[in-house]
Amino acid sequence: MNKAIPYVVAGVLGLGAAWWFLGSSGDAPAPAVEGATDAKPEARKRGGGADAPAGQDGEEGRGKPDPRNPPPEGSLRPLNQAELEHNARKERPFNKHYDHVSSFWRVCAMELAKSQPELARECGQMEEALRGRARQSNDELNAVAAMDAELALVEKLSPVIGNDPTKGPMLEYIRRTAAAVKRGEDPLTVPRPTSENPNPFR
Repeated sequence: MNKAIPYVVAGVLGLGAAWWFLGSSGDAPAPAVEGATDAKPEARKRGGGADAPAGQDGEEGRGKPDPRNPPPEGSLRPLNQAELEHNARKERPFNKHYDHVSSFWRVCAMELAKSQPELARECGQMEEALRGRARQSNDELNAVAAMDAELALVEKLSPVIGNDPTKGPMLEYIRRTAAAVKRGEDPLTVPRPTSENPNPFR
């Protein structure tokens, strides 16, 4: 019996050594290595993860665009027909004119409401009429007739506000830009009265 003890001890030690060796090379966590990351090789190859450049996110390196770097020209979706028509209308002489006089008609409608209610009503209606025509197609829009109606109202307003240091020059601005629209020219070539230069027509 005593002769068997060394063999038993050797067997136990052998099993322990085998368990330690298999455990350390199998399921046990490997020691940390400086500079190593947990990212899988494929993720690093695709550029994802925390080290991905700005604007690259997720598995394929595509995420939200960086607002500081807009996408290159041609990468956005093409405009649909309605958007193309809207942009084309914005560039028409009539629409450029409306964009620069609409606020004037709204202000007149408010300021004349008590002293000249009928004129105030016509000013409000003029703004609405111009806005509606600005939405019309080229086939529907009669720019000359619209400008003639606006010029007629300008002449009705002239005796009332023509001497006002700010509104008088705006009446002249409307006369000149309306004439440009009727000729099919760009009304933005006419200087608009501003706080720095309230009367550019002197």
